[in-house]
Amino acid sequence: KRVFTFWLISYIIIFLAPTLSLIYSNSQFLNILKNEIDHTNTYTLAQMQDVLDEHLYAAEKFSQQIASNQNIISLANSVKPLMGFQQYNLYSATHDLKLLTITNNSMGDFYIYLKGLETVLNNAHIDSKLFYERISSYKEFDYEQWIDFLNEYHGGDYLIFNHRKNAGSNH
Repeated sequence: KRVFTFWLISYIIIFLAPTLSLIYSNSQFLNILKNEIDHTNTYTLAQMQDVLDEHLYAAEKFSQQIASNQNIISLANSVKPLMGFQQYNLYSATHDLKLLTITNNSMGDFYIYLKGLETVLNNAHIDSKLFYERISSYKEFDYEQWIDFLNEYHGGDYLIFNHRKNAGSNH
C-alpha cells in the first residue's frame, strides 16, 4: 500500500508540475499580450488624434484664407442682381477658390453660402435652390428650413454633409 501511495504521489507530481508550469507561463503570456495590446491601442489613438488635429488645423487655416479673400468679402455683402464689377468679383472668387483647392488638397469639397446672392460657391457658383436639390443631402430639412438654418449665426462652425447620390452616377 505504501508503494502504491508513493507511486501515486510521484505520478501526480510528475503530471502537476508541467501543468502548473504551463498555467503559469500562459498567464504570464496573456498579461504580456494584454499590455502590448493596450500599448498599441494607446499609440494608435495618439496617432489618430494627431491626424485629426492636423486636419482641424488645416480646416481652420483654410477657412481663414477664405475669410480674408477680398473677392469673397465683397460678395458676402452683395445682393441680387449683381452689377458688372460684382460679377467680376464672383468670377474672381471662384477662381481664387480653385487655387485654394489646389494648394489645400486635404480639404476635399467645401461650399460657401452667400446669403444676399442666394448662391453657393466652391470652385464654381450655383443657385442655392439648385444646390439643395442636386447636391445637398440634408433630408431632414426642406429648402426653406435649410436656408433658415444657413442664415443662422455659425461663427467658427463647419457643417459636414454627404453628397446626394444622383441617379446614374458611379459615385
